[in-house]
Amino acid sequence: MIGPFADARLDLLGSWYGQGQADKVVSILTGLKERFGADKVIYTKGSEPDKDDRSGFAAALNAARSADKVVMAVGHPGFWSGEATSLTSIRIPAIQQELIREVAQSGKPLILVLLNGRPLDLSWESTVADAIVEAWYPGTEGGHAVADVLSGDFNPCGKLTMTFPRNLGQVPIHYDAKNTGRPYTPGQGEQHYVSRYLNEPTATPLYPFGYGLSYTTFEYSDLKVAPEKTDMKQPVAVTVTVKNTGKVRGTEVVQALRARPGSQRNPSDAAVERVRTGNAGAGRKPRSQLHDHVRRGRLLPAGHELRLRARRLQSMGRRQLGRRARGFLRNHEISKQSTPI
Repeated sequence: MIGPFADARLDLLGSWYGQGQADKVVSILTGLKERFGADKVIYTKGSEPDKDDRSGFAAALNAARSADKVVMAVGHPGFWSGEATSLTSIRIPAIQQELIREVAQSGKPLILVLLNGRPLDLSWESTVADAIVEAWYPGTEGGHAVADVLSGDFNPCGKLTMTFPRNLGQVPIHYDAKNTGRPYTPGQGEQHYVSRYLNEPTATPLYPFGYGLSYTTFEYSDLKVAPEKTDMKQPVAVTVTVKNTGKVRGTEVVQALRARPGSQRNPSDAAVERVRTGNAGAGRKPRSQLHDHVRRGRLLPAGHELRLRARRLQSMGRRQLGRRARGFLRNHEISKQSTPI
């Protein structure tokens, strides 16, 4: 266990922690020791979050070489998020990147646990780490939650509620952005006067809105839309069969995005439904409804707010809808491998 936030407590609370108390926080280091045993976890800090001090690098590399797997807690301090905390860079501080590079020399499987309150540019980290866990600022029980995910006691099912760009130059970037009138078409050879970056092969984000992996895999089939044509005054039901094709039980977050024909925007309406598939090979059929009055990309639980008429949506208020919707897209993981440690 390495990193400036491995044994941090206050940072796990973020900046808007109200009555949260640092001495009540379970650190990531504590969570791992309690789950795997204190004698199984080697710890060294390695560096401070943003101080130009490399005196701990050698100990970090030695610790990594003596371990089976390496977990690094890196990212941004809790007070770097909140009001009046804008940044000109959305990368992990340079000293932490150097620490990651140093530890990676050990050749051991490397898992990064991120603490941050905004999307980050992880274009380099994604090429070095074997897995990345997005923990955000996980709160008082954050250490236990991270240990549950890393050990496989909990099979993560969260999806990103924000888009992670490949670099700062892509910002603003989000799933319902307006389309360009001159899009770049991959595989069509040289193209002039189209929307693209000269120094970036793709305009797509590194991790798009709704991205997130699991320790199992899912197969979608039997997609149906009813009715196929509508006068825009009645809901459209979308059904699909989701099958667990992996080896462990899992929960999948099924997302349905809709775009208006001829619209300048990308999909702007979203329906979200969590589906528990049970054991491998089991299947379920979630049912979502998209209503014409639901706009501006609100994330709504299927079969509830999406069935309400416009007047009812307005009376409930955007703030209440937003809170209820966020409960359906939790905040866990981005990953390149699907095997618990």
